[in-house]
Amino acid sequence: MESPQRARRRSVRLPADPTSAAAARRYVQDWLADLDRQEPSVCDAAVLCVSELLSNALQHTASRAVTLTISRDDAGMRIEVGDESSVDPVVRVAPDGERGRGLGIVSSLTCGWGVEHHADDGKSVWATIALDAGSGR
Repeated sequence: MESPQRARRRSVRLPADPTSAAAARRYVQDWLADLDRQEPSVCDAAVLCVSELLSNALQHTASRAVTLTISRDDAGMRIEVGDESSVDPVVRVAPDGERGRGLGIVSSLTCGWGVEHHADDGKSVWATIALDAGSGR
């Protein structure tokens, strides 16, 4: 049985495949269900952020796999999607049609987001969500 402290942080490596976005959403939903009861708006925000961050990694990098890490403390949760690219994501000022809105959506749902570069030339794009509301603001 997993200790409560350990259950507050989980990671999964997923192939760079279109089906990974759905798998990542289910992973986050299951993880949140195992934790203390969360407001539906927090769960919805987390699932949407995971979907957007993972989709960005799959569409805009040549990574063979991505790593989803989710963690939680008393104030909020952190979502990280790691990929094998060292190139920073680009926020589009005027997104066109169905594409280019991901980071704008993430920004509107979270307390903040950013990029951490790794020594192996990969990076993680992270976002934090306050637990008291689905909107991090």
